[in-house]
Amino acid sequence: MTDRVVSPDHIVVKTRLFGPLTLPAERTIRFRRPLTGFTHAHRFVLLASHHGVTWLHGVDDPSLAFLTIDPRQFVEGYALELRPNERTADLDDGVVPTILGIVTLSQDTRKDCTVNLEAPITIDLHARTGVQLLLPHSRYGPRHPVELPIGLQVAAQVPASARR
Repeated sequence: MTDRVVSPDHIVVKTRLFGPLTLPAERTIRFRRPLTGFTHAHRFVLLASHHGVTWLHGVDDPSLAFLTIDPRQFVEGYALELRPNERTADLDDGVVPTILGIVTLSQDTRKDCTVNLEAPITIDLHARTGVQLLLPHSRYGPRHPVELPIGLQVAAQVPASARR
């Protein structure tokens, strides 16, 4: 296990980006189904929210850190497109979820960043649960161009010392 309980209500999450962080255990978000491609990771925390940009950081695997955005703030007219059979038990009726898209940054900050809107992440902050939806019918793709303010792009770049 990569986290350590320091008190009944706090854990230490070892991060490569931010160093060890002592966080309230209640900030842990449990994914009932793992993110695509990461079957070993079920627990995450949201870190460093800034103008709709957030890090989704792995608790089970501290090497996982995904830059995410709320697509409603960055993609004009974005709406989560769920068909009736896609409304799963992961989202309780009446819950307005937090919606996140995983961002891919270009090595060249002059080029477009992209966000995966074909597989958005929905989080119920009250229940502390999350799910990554797979929406192949979505009008948005897995590499939807998104323009982040240049300051956020630069700030979000992972330092060379953290890349391995």
